Amino acid sequence: MAIEINVLKIDYLQILFSDLNEQYLTQPIVEDLMLYDGDLQVENFRMNYQNSYAENDWASFKLKITEQELLNKFVMIAQHLNFHKTPKIKVICKLKPHQKAIISCIASVSCTNPDHPSVDNLAINILKG
Repeated sequence: MAIEINVLKIDYLQILFSDLNEQYLTQPIVEDLMLYDGDLQVENFRMNYQNSYAENDWASFKLKITEQELLNKFVMIAQHLNFHKTPKIKVICKLKPHQKAIISCIASVSCTNPDHPSVDNLAINILKG
């Protein structure tokens, strides 16, 4: 079962934290974050209205992790990100739309309190790459 968001259904989303440049890290991250359809919720979905007739023509959405163990894992990963260098860190990710090919996109991870990343001050926005 896949999540349906307007014209986009998601089978999985892989955020490649292990590929981040060391300047954005306080400690190395060796594990990526893998989210499946039951682990996430999509908010603030935005279409690319220039070609809105196209099936996959989305622009961005805010990602909310709903599965508690993965949310805790994300917070632990975020504690190794250097938000003092930049308040938004862009991370390459792979999105697998339902019955479609894998596409590359960008996860923009932000934190409003870089000294203490937590569930309340972290956000992930997915941007079409």
